[in-house]
Amino acid sequence: MKPTILLAEDDEDVRNALHALLLREGYEVVEASNGTDAVNLAREYRPDAVLMDLVLPGINGLDAARFLKHEPATADVPIIGLTAAVWLLREGESPGGAGFDAVFPKPFQLDAMFGELRRLVAPAVAPG
Repeated sequence: MKPTILLAEDDEDVRNALHALLLREGYEVVEASNGTDAVNLAREYRPDAVLMDLVLPGINGLDAARFLKHEPATADVPIIGLTAAVWLLREGESPGGAGFDAVFPKPFQLDAMFGELRRLVAPAVAPG
């Protein structure tokens, strides 16, 4: 069974590119284009991990991550933040303090991001 990744990104081009890369790596992908849908889909699908932009319409990624980490059903789901606005994390606040297990600035290093994803989630089965 392939691990499921919830991809929460409002930029359609970035979302489509990451979706294709995640599929190539052997993951199942569920998409959200705003924070409200991300929270609802995380509840519904209980993904193996979440890749989430910090700046999202509706509930922003920071608040969505905090919410998911405080809800018992999703508290153990790893969340990787993606952002061009790392300044949104309060001064001195670690990504973990905001509910993220890691944060990658955009443009992100794909090797580093996928390495962290593999560290947090059982390795994906290579597509056959």
